[in-house]
Amino acid sequence: MKHDSQRQAKSCYGLVVGIGGYGDKRISPLSFTSNDARSFYDLLVDPKRAAFPKENVKLLLDDEATRFHIEDAISGWLFEHSSPDSTVVIFFAGHGGTEPDKTQQEVDGVAKYLLPWDTNKDNLFASAISTNKFSELLKTVAAKRQVIFLDACHSGGVVSKGARDIGVDPYAHLAQGEGRLMIAAAKANQLSYEVPELGHGIFTHHLLEALQGAADFNDDGQVTALEVFRYLQEKVPQTAREMARSHQEPLLQGDAISQDITLTVDAAVLARRDAERARAEEARRMQLSTRSVKLTELTHAGEMPLAVAQEGLALLTSEPGKLSEDEQTLRDLLLSVLDGHVSSASYLKARERIRIEPVPVPPALQFCIHCGAKLKPGLSFCMNCGVKLTR
Repeated sequence: MKHDSQRQAKSCYGLVVGIGGYGDKRISPLSFTSNDARSFYDLLVDPKRAAFPKENVKLLLDDEATRFHIEDAISGWLFEHSSPDSTVVIFFAGHGGTEPDKTQQEVDGVAKYLLPWDTNKDNLFASAISTNKFSELLKTVAAKRQVIFLDACHSGGVVSKGARDIGVDPYAHLAQGEGRLMIAAAKANQLSYEVPELGHGIFTHHLLEALQGAADFNDDGQVTALEVFRYLQEKVPQTAREMARSHQEPLLQGDAISQDITLTVDAAVLARRDAERARAEEARRMQLSTRSVKLTELTHAGEMPLAVAQEGLALLTSEPGKLSEDEQTLRDLLLSVLDGHVSSASYLKARERIRIEPVPVPPALQFCIHCGAKLKPGLSFCMNCGVKLTR
């Protein structure tokens, strides 16, 4: 049986961008961004994890990741295919940059950009994608759930080897929008590092770990966006200290913080939990059947009126947390009767003393008083044991 999360993956879409070398050779190459993107793509289409259909995920690497192709993938492809009920995941690994704001719209006077493959280093305004522009592109996507992962540098390629410089709060605009959650590699004024020992950026290395199940803190077989961020908060700073001798702390922004989003699942864990629920339900049904038989025996022996037995069955099938204190007391006492620890007479006396409001018995009984089987609406006899039902 497919889990709901797997079925819902049909309405999930992903855009994955990785740029290592740039057309403008003055922009320094990055060693592992293409590998970051390929690995993230593989995880999204893994049927045992994110289970995104391959046709729902677009991968743009190096010279495929031009400004037009990135913008068209969002305002064209995602615009056409996603719906309000969709989940959209975007991953960008590559360079970013800053330059004086030519539009005079930035409070700090600095414009921030994501650098596509065909960026001209001399004019980011004309050739790169500003974070303002990127935010506007995302507004064309109808999906109410958008998760953006960014492992980019913002120094226009002028960074120390192995570092992806984040710059000053470059992603604030990207997190604006209903249902949009952005997780970036580092906080403002920190560097984002890539190291040969990992074959990835530190952020992406731990992001992949998280989505592969390491962030499933409650062992429910699902990894959510906020669980991912919690895992990154724990792992990225530690690895940055040990391998880069520096500070790197992931950054989370957005309006979806209170609306957590499931990103990946573990099919094996879900199957195990489904089996456990099925066994528990079968055990509950068998237990209810046994108690129903005992109630029937008590009515046949004249120890308990049928109406009281039906009321008792309604108590037994109610959720304990929804019962009043008196109802819960009576339910516990009835269980003692059925277990042979208390007499029916004692139960009837307690029932009269407590004088609770009768527990409503549905016009159409939900369970057979004789065998405990679930009843089909409208029938006057039990399909399981054949006994005529008393209303």
